[in-house]
Amino acid sequence: MEIIRELEEEFAARRLANGLGRIRLRTFANLYNLDEARLASDFVLARSGNRIYFFPNHSISEVSGIEIHQALQQSLTITLAEQRQPVKLLLSYNTDTQSAWLLNVEGEWLRVAGQEGVLWIPISRLVVAETDLLVSESRS
Repeated sequence: MEIIRELEEEFAARRLANGLGRIRLRTFANLYNLDEARLASDFVLARSGNRIYFFPNHSISEVSGIEIHQALQQSLTITLAEQRQPVKLLLSYNTDTQSAWLLNVEGEWLRVAGQEGVLWIPISRLVVAETDLLVSESRS
């Protein structure tokens, strides 16, 4: 067990020394290179450029390079419901995906505006949600 701890510390030190606070996250649909990842019980929150991404655990195939500096205590549904910026969703349909806009959240259901109008979609169909950073957040 000591060797495992030493290896983890070595890899973490290399990432920090190289300024690579980045992770690679793979869903069934895409591969993402992200910064400043945080883990929660049912999702991963990360940033890329001026966008914030919310990945539900059920859509994640693998994550590499993650360092858990601060875990989130909030669920994905509550986090999405509290967003004040427009939230774009990527939803899975069998082997295809479609985009929609989040209108509101009720329990495990997402009310979305998409190509077919306003629909209720179970959160299990969510691949990723994304929104812009608020101006005040991007300056800090």
